[in-house]
Amino acid sequence: MRHIILKFIPGIILLLLWEYAASHDKSVLFFFSSPGKVIALLCKELQNAGMWHNISVTFMEASLGLIIGTLLGTVVGLLIWVNDIIRKMLEPYLLILGAIPIFALAPMLIIWFGIGLMSKVFMAAFSVFLVALAQSYEGTKNAAEKYTLFTESLGISRMKMMYKIILPGSLQWILSGLKMNIGLALLGAFIGEFVSSTAGLGFYILREGSLFNTTGVLVGIILLTCLSFFFNLVLDGVKKYLLPWVNYQKSN
Repeated sequence: MRHIILKFIPGIILLLLWEYAASHDKSVLFFFSSPGKVIALLCKELQNAGMWHNISVTFMEASLGLIIGTLLGTVVGLLIWVNDIIRKMLEPYLLILGAIPIFALAPMLIIWFGIGLMSKVFMAAFSVFLVALAQSYEGTKNAAEKYTLFTESLGISRMKMMYKIILPGSLQWILSGLKMNIGLALLGAFIGEFVSSTAGLGFYILREGSLFNTTGVLVGIILLTCLSFFFNLVLDGVKKYLLPWVNYQKSN
């Protein structure tokens, strides 16, 4: 209990100093708002159906992008491990994709898919794809280095080895990549909304920023952070469900 209290002390001190500075200096209030104003606006906005619509839009964009990008990246990572020819063919293109700033793709995706859901989903998926690919490839390579020679000496088929060893062995790498990709998926969705949108937390933050409403911008940032915490909680639950399967496969 004491350790938990100690963790909150710096945050409480910071909030108190922030509130004090904002109440005694109008320039601080304008540029940084105040904790009291942020909490008051947050409570007000959460009673507004429009805000819940913005939250649901960003949640849908980020979750679909996270799923699509992770699946595609994982599949390509497995293919690269399975076949050296595929790896040599794809390697230069993957390097090119990795060098492209995600923000530069936003206008093209808006042109291709419009300002609706799909452009943000593909933006989030692209943000996630390369990290998922790298994690799945490193995971399969790591598992293969440990067990491939042993399984081949036993005459185990490659498909059975993939199911029994490679996938369970690389799953922890994939899940670790998924944890990193939560922030990237939200970033991709946010950038898409920031460039052009009619709903979402990125749209809300851009609108409040254009009105010089720092309080509204901070409310949007807090809600984005809450979405990230929610995704992490879901991922922790998935880990607890899948890791026993990994251990079971390894023991069999």
